Amino acid sequence: MIKAVIIDDEENARITLASYLKSYCPEVTILGEADSVKSGFAAITKLQPDVIFLDVMLSDGSGFNLLNRFENINFKIIFVTSFSQYAIKAFKYSAFDYILKPIDIDELLDVVKRLKSETLAPADNNAKLDFLQSTMNKEEQSFKKIVLSTNNSLYVIEIDQIMHCEAQESYTLFYLSNETKLLVSRTLKEYEELLQEHQFVRIHKSHLVNFSYITRFMNQDGGCVVLKNGSTLPVSFRKKDVVVKLITDMGLK
Repeated sequence: MIKAVIIDDEENARITLASYLKSYCPEVTILGEADSVKSGFAAITKLQPDVIFLDVMLSDGSGFNLLNRFENINFKIIFVTSFSQYAIKAFKYSAFDYILKPIDIDELLDVVKRLKSETLAPADNNAKLDFLQSTMNKEEQSFKKIVLSTNNSLYVIEIDQIMHCEAQESYTLFYLSNETKLLVSRTLKEYEELLQEHQFVRIHKSHLVNFSYITRFMNQDGGCVVLKNGSTLPVSFRKKDVVVKLITDMGLK
């Protein structure tokens, strides 16, 4: 059973989320609710939840003001927000789960599913929060790092160290330039949307590639690309023309 506290200064938002959790996520037990930084801190301290559903902006401050009151964050955090697209991008790069208002039930179910599969130490939550706040406090920019959260560890990775990503059902396997492999409980589609601004291209239903690591295209077995480390990845028929054009534009053969 997952013990939860909802912290949001909008009463209707708390009621809606509580209703959805009770109806669709029976594994989540709501211990209590709060509507401010002050009452949220009191509720977390008293009830010791496993997870909090936290609005970014509260009546007496921000969700970050609340979280910064804790020396170690030994509970999981799911942000519930109607914040800007840039803030949402920051959530994604920092590996924090979030739910947009108005709440979509399928999105809520996905978040709760990940909640059950990940086991992070308090220090990991603090590291994720530091990363998130540092990105939220800056103006729109191209992110240079990303947080990758495995089932028991957290990594802050330079994006240009990622060679390619491979779909593993509802997981994504990351291949890094130092030969490290990291399995993350998010789909390849999510990372395709996130990393496309960093020259990552979906060349196959199972492969997302950082184009800076491609050395050539081989027109055999339907087509494949060769990476700097010598590995080969298949290119789907419908992606072949796009890949060949990109490689040609880059001066590769």
